Amino acid sequence: QPPSGQSQLELAKLFVNTGAIEKAFDALDLALKLEPNNIQAAVAQVQLLDQRGQTDRSRQQLAQLLEKHPQSALLQYELGKWLLRHQQNEYALLAMAKAVELEPENTVYRYDLAVALHDLHQLEPAQRQLEDILQRQPANRRARTLLIRYWQENGQLQKVQVLLAELEQLNPDDPALQQGL
Repeated sequence: QPPSGQSQLELAKLFVNTGAIEKAFDALDLALKLEPNNIQAAVAQVQLLDQRGQTDRSRQQLAQLLEKHPQSALLQYELGKWLLRHQQNEYALLAMAKAVELEPENTVYRYDLAVALHDLHQLEPAQRQLEDILQRQPANRRARTLLIRYWQENGQLQKVQVLLAELEQLNPDDPALQQGL
């Protein structure tokens, strides 16, 4: 098969996992030549540049992508993650909230927004994000256990008991329940 942007993106991921960073860059370059609007490949390149310490270049590339695609939830989310990695947490919240606004069903974006809010001591908004996830996906164990932890921190033990009971109904063999969460 002739190479495609998606196949080159997958190849780049494989190279990253095996430590062949230069080959990963080459695969991403080819992916973007084949499919210039492949946002996932462009994001992977931004991440790789940032991991290699090329912060300015990764920031510039991300800014260019956002200029072309300001309504991309993925790019807003990536901007939020980039800002978090560079200790610009308040700005990261804006980007992550924008990603959630653009793609409200995406529970990964919403979960990471909740964690960022909690890290900035915005406990109630963080809890609301997790509650929203559970409204959309009652069986989302990751969101449920994090919300339980946040409520335990705040002393909201009645709410903890409700969530624990629901978790036990969903999965009575859950290892978290066995360990007392």
